[in-house]
Amino acid sequence: MTFAKYLVTFFEYCGSPAPPLKLVTAVVIIAICTINCYDTGLAARVQVVFTTGLPQMICQTSGTGTYSSRHVKELNTGFTGTTTSSSAIALSFYDALWAYDGWNSLNFLTEELKKPNVNLPRANIFGVLLVTVLYVLVNMSYLTVLSASELLESDAVAVTWGERMFGAAGIIMPIFVMLSTFGAANGSLYAGGRTVYAAAREGHLPEVLSYVHCKRYTPLPSILFTTVLALLMIIPLDVGALIDFFSFAAWLFYALTIVCLFVLRWKMKDAHRPIKVPIVLPIIFLLCSVYLVVAPIIEDPRLEFLYAFLFMVGGLVLYFPLVVFKWHKGRFDPVTLFCQLFMEVVPSPYVPDDVKSDTSSEDGAAPPVIVYERVRLKRNVGLISGTSMIVGTIIGSGIFISPKGVLQETGSVGLSLIVWATAGVLSLFGSLAYAEIGTLIPKSGGEYSYLLAALGPIVAYMYAWIKIIVLGPSSAAIICMTFAKYFVTFFEYCGSPAPPLKLVTAVVIIAICTINCYDTGLAARVQVVFTFAKLVALGLIVVVGIMRMAQGHVKELNTGFTGTTTSSSAIALSFYDALWAYDGWNSLNFLTEELKKPNVNLPRANIFGVLLVTVLYVLVNMSYLTVLSASELLESDAVAVTWGERMFGAAGIIMPIFVMLSTFGAANGSLYAGGRTVYAAAREGHLPEVLSYVHCKRYTPLPSILFTTVLALLMIIPLDVGALIDFFSFAAWLFYALTIVCLFVLRWKMKDAHRPIKVPIVLPIIFLLCSIYLVVAPIIEDPRLEFLYAFLFMVGGLVLYFPLVVFKWHKGCFDPVTLFCQLFMEVVPSPYVPDE
Repeated sequence: MTFAKYLVTFFEYCGSPAPPLKLVTAVVIIAICTINCYDTGLAARVQVVFTTGLPQMICQTSGTGTYSSRHVKELNTGFTGTTTSSSAIALSFYDALWAYDGWNSLNFLTEELKKPNVNLPRANIFGVLLVTVLYVLVNMSYLTVLSASELLESDAVAVTWGERMFGAAGIIMPIFVMLSTFGAANGSLYAGGRTVYAAAREGHLPEVLSYVHCKRYTPLPSILFTTVLALLMIIPLDVGALIDFFSFAAWLFYALTIVCLFVLRWKMKDAHRPIKVPIVLPIIFLLCSVYLVVAPIIEDPRLEFLYAFLFMVGGLVLYFPLVVFKWHKGRFDPVTLFCQLFMEVVPSPYVPDDVKSDTSSEDGAAPPVIVYERVRLKRNVGLISGTSMIVGTIIGSGIFISPKGVLQETGSVGLSLIVWATAGVLSLFGSLAYAEIGTLIPKSGGEYSYLLAALGPIVAYMYAWIKIIVLGPSSAAIICMTFAKYFVTFFEYCGSPAPPLKLVTAVVIIAICTINCYDTGLAARVQVVFTFAKLVALGLIVVVGIMRMAQGHVKELNTGFTGTTTSSSAIALSFYDALWAYDGWNSLNFLTEELKKPNVNLPRANIFGVLLVTVLYVLVNMSYLTVLSASELLESDAVAVTWGERMFGAAGIIMPIFVMLSTFGAANGSLYAGGRTVYAAAREGHLPEVLSYVHCKRYTPLPSILFTTVLALLMIIPLDVGALIDFFSFAAWLFYALTIVCLFVLRWKMKDAHRPIKVPIVLPIIFLLCSIYLVVAPIIEDPRLEFLYAFLFMVGGLVLYFPLVVFKWHKGCFDPVTLFCQLFMEVVPSPYVPDE
């Protein structure tokens, strides 16, 4: 929450501060949870990065203030005004020790520490000593710049210090504070989850909370459990008061832990101790702990301390029936089974380091032979998830916004419905043609792999250049920006809309990237969930539309073709608007190598997905016109939202929520499929090879997904991404047309090859002619210089093709980058291997 308080100060916000504070706090907690769930090594590296920045900032602070100046007036006041209240002194220790909180954090993860007998005591000593020296110097530095009264009046001392020292450049201090709190929160969750893990392993919590992920070796359930509790804690804003009243309990258990040291010295007097501290040190710490527990309660007894004590002791109400007598025995089995299947977690009993596993058999035979598996993308996508991928990627924001554009360009209700239906049929023809090529060339990468096989590397490279640099990232960015536009409407905001729009867009892009990097199976399941949500939304609109038609609200539908346009360019643009809503019909071809039984499921999913969407789109547009007039539909910036407000009144808020769910699912599908073009192009040598590498445990194309994500984040810097897509959309349809040409070329070049599906030749011909029309008509009707720029950019990719791809002038230059990525991301090469 401290991180959130500093972040929101960068934006002008005129509503209650609670919603953005809690929202940012929740996002940070979830981000840290994701890091810790993904890999303990990554969490440790994140901690190193944020810890490295913190001492640098503190050293800068102390050095600038104490040693570069002679302002020691406040330091010379010495002990003037010192309090004599033991309670006040105890509370001052609370404040200071809160800043030292975490000194014991390494003890929570001893089982994950290398050489704990050596590294645990060393790390504890070095860490606490370093922080102590820095803290003293920093406080001296504060008092060389600020007076004692100014320090007491400041709500953020480091920020006030920075403003006084650096002026406008003092903005670096709140940024450093944010980085510091992020690192502290990461360490807190990293260590805190291990308490849950250890207690569950001993039977004091449900056993499933001690389970560990079978591939990532992270205590996933315990981290998620801790994260959920942390999210619940942000509901009340005054969490600090809660900590104040329970802090005596923390120090009580610190004292009891020191008592454990004395008990264990008596019970295990002969046990080997790598380090044995002088007895006077724990005695001093014990006395201080007891003082910090007792003094505030005696000096200022408050009822809240009693409540805290009763809550602590009240846990015994659950201890005896659940832990001692185990009345719950067997009741958690369904939950345990669900967690094992959904989270891929397994039991993790404690095994001391000195217990060695015997790899030989009982009869003395040789240990088993280890078989190394070739790392490749896993086939995690079935028929349902494949259909969900197509439906979920197609149904983004288009159907909720685009009816306005289609109706405006066509001029009549009748022609607009025909355009919607024809666009669906056209997408179906294209998906059938793609199914034939995709089962013949069963490689991931979609159009890139087909152009490479039929028309050669230059055309494939030009496609990859446009798709990877412009079309893929900009498409993901604009879909996520649509999510952000609906999201920010829930808050009163008085500044420029750009910062929150871009911030929310970036958060959504990073969240989707994280899901796809973590597990392709998880990304597929997310797609199924969000596809179901958007089908519920469209189903609601369709059902209401049918009811309205049955009640006789068909006035707008009866206008037919009145006012139909005769401009071929306008009709082409109406197809652009409609086909934008159908965009994604080819998404499953980008991940053929991850599809189960691609020869069967690819054509089936393409047909089912596109047909379902076509029927829904036509019925949804008819439903819109049973509630809104044509003029109202044209005036609306978000047709579905206007429709929802008209039909449901205040309950119409569900429509923007459904739009947000829909766009999230579409963006997930877009990034899922888009990263595979990078993966395929890198595997063929058209991009640095490391972008085709796959995570050695998760089997996800981590580098290609991260590369696409970075480009998508760059795309949100300019707000008018839509104009960029408009000018490059002719290139997309040009490559759709060339891909259909590939079908004819492959029928000639590979005439004897087995084809699981062979479509009638008339379907790809119709699709080819329509694609050419959609490329040429807008350029002839309204020639603009931007189309020339887009074409020159497309051809300009050849400037890099010949020196880098053909002549390989970069040979060896990327080796350090490749080595770094392999070590940091744990990725390995993944060459294409046919199923045969």
